[in-house]
Amino acid sequence: MKAFQEYIKEMKIRPWNRKINRIIMHHTSSPLESWQNSASMLHYWRLYESRGWKAGPHLFISKDSVWLFTPIKKQGKASTKGINKGSIHIELVGRYFDKYPGEEVSKMAANVLEVLTHKFNIKTIRSHYSYDENSNCSPLVDFPWVMSLKEKHHADIKITK
Repeated sequence: MKAFQEYIKEMKIRPWNRKINRIIMHHTSSPLESWQNSASMLHYWRLYESRGWKAGPHLFISKDSVWLFTPIKKQGKASTKGINKGSIHIELVGRYFDKYPGEEVSKMAANVLEVLTHKFNIKTIRSHYSYDENSNCSPLVDFPWVMSLKEKHHADIKITK
């Protein structure tokens, strides 16, 4: 987490990231239990590359790490058109269709959201599901869940609906 905080702190505000105005939360198709750090990152890199994508989500958050996938200074990519511009995409490691992320992933996500919202003055955090109900993302990773992170982990996340 410390390396991520330093990465964001040292980042210069450039033309693309001046336009960042929202964070879009996603989750992986693989369960948390099957996460294998670098091997899993390589799997996702190959998956996106096979789709012809030159970018993917910006971050993957596991229970003990924050993985940079697409540099924040570059526009990321999600499968739903129209939600890439001005967005930081975050993948929570795990499948959350019928349950919320556990304590470890939630706490890591709260810390990441706090760092990003402060750096970029982001006021909007939404679920990928809220843009595309046919996506493979859960409606559980949404605004109320993010607000619960703020309250539970005492993070100073500055957001509005």
